[in-house]
Amino acid sequence: GGYTHKFFRYARSPEEMRQQRDAIADWSRQSYGWMGRTPDYKAAFGCALGAYPEFYGQFADNARHWYKRIQETGLYFNHAIVNPPIDRHKPVNEVKDVYIQVEKETDAGIIVSGAKVVATNSALTHYNFIGFGSAQVMGDNPDFALMFVAPMDAEGVKLISRASYELVAGATGSPF
Repeated sequence: GGYTHKFFRYARSPEEMRQQRDAIADWSRQSYGWMGRTPDYKAAFGCALGAYPEFYGQFADNARHWYKRIQETGLYFNHAIVNPPIDRHKPVNEVKDVYIQVEKETDAGIIVSGAKVVATNSALTHYNFIGFGSAQVMGDNPDFALMFVAPMDAEGVKLISRASYELVAGATGSPF
């Protein structure tokens, strides 16, 4: 037993679920809606790791480790699960140089290359959860079936922001 945010612990009762709801609402009020994805957003991901680590099979110890670490330190996660919007009519093997893939596996982990998009608030977070959406067809190549956590300050990580919507806000953000 230590001290952490309500939403960094998985709920064990309806009352704890209500407390989590209230904690998330408080966080939203404090940020006045400025942050689209506050730390509680991916805290649910951490809770899933702790609630049923056996789901992850041979990686159950990793799930327990990350749950404990997220809970004890209040890590802020984002996620990127969408492949870049290139020619989606082509099979994965024709655009594989763009998608996230394993380049090398070492005792310390994997080295990857490629890109994902829509990593909301990533510039503010500690870690990025990289995965793939269930609707994505990646073929039968296991090099594309990746799910991992990458520190935002890892060597080689680059963030490229989309263009701001501000330029067109005046024209589209008014009913007049």
